[in-house]
Amino acid sequence: MKSNLDNIIDYINGSDNFVVTSHISPDGDNIGSTLGMYYSLKKLGKNVYYVLDDNAPRNLEFLVEDIKILKSNEFNESNYSLIALDCGDKKRICLEEEIINNANKVICIDHHASNDNYGDFNYIDINASSTCELVYNLLVRYSETQNIDLIDEKIATALYTGLATDTGNFSYSNTHPSSFEMAKELLIKGAK
Repeated sequence: MKSNLDNIIDYINGSDNFVVTSHISPDGDNIGSTLGMYYSLKKLGKNVYYVLDDNAPRNLEFLVEDIKILKSNEFNESNYSLIALDCGDKKRICLEEEIINNANKVICIDHHASNDNYGDFNYIDINASSTCELVYNLLVRYSETQNIDLIDEKIATALYTGLATDTGNFSYSNTHPSSFEMAKELLIKGAK
């Protein structure tokens, strides 16, 4: 897994323009993992666009109130890489196929068993509680290898949201000791 993370980190460091997106019918893990990645890329000085042809659920609108989420028809960049989060099937990516096909590279970060490794770079762990846990692992690895701590209050809150919703507030069978450790660390970082 570390080599997958390190390859993604190297690619992110060497690229400037990104689109982050997820699956149709957004949920907490979808929104949380996408925002966690969005804010992290922004902190690294990258040009990043959140493109999703759907709306955040009402109970999660507070997370995206200061973010401009573009629809496919509003996105007109030509040189970018796509990061698909929490999307177990390429067909469920919630944007126009042309945007997917025109990406320089596709990075897939996901925890669904159905995922067939459709990305050019894949970080898939079907034992993870959520995609937010995988984004958290990526950011921890980033801190270890690049000596840059990216997790702030906004990122912590986004990732905590996905962790809590995908584990049913820590009651589902996908809840592991690592889930509680992650929750603890995110609370220390200021998660609301």
